[in-house]
Amino acid sequence: MIERILEIVNIEKSQADFCRKTGIGSSKIAYWIKNPQSSPAIEAIVSILEVYSVNANWLIRGVGDKFTKKIDDFSKNDDNFTKNMQVSNGNSNKQIIGKNTNELYEMLLKEKDMRISYLEKRVSELEIIVGK
Repeated sequence: MIERILEIVNIEKSQADFCRKTGIGSSKIAYWIKNPQSSPAIEAIVSILEVYSVNANWLIRGVGDKFTKKIDDFSKNDDNFTKNMQVSNGNSNKQIIGKNTNELYEMLLKEKDMRISYLEKRVSELEIIVGK
């Protein structure tokens, strides 16, 4: 797992940026580098999962895609959102038609709830493994 965490650390321009965003100290990263078989604290794992939208299965077990889909900032009351949205596809644009604001909002809420539930399960599993 440490090897995969270090992959995420290397996404940033500097280790300090990673530490600032996750709240994980640079001494912890140095420890992980020297002790690749060590087990990070649950808090560190959860922070990485949340900050970088990392797939928990990939981070913990090395299975699946590295990243989960990221939900962009979404405002239910955004007037522009109620209009037909434009999605850039190379040089051409395609209109997305057929979904109204409420349908999209409900879909995003459902996805968010599923992610929270998934992360809560993973944290529980990690707590059992760590013995908390």
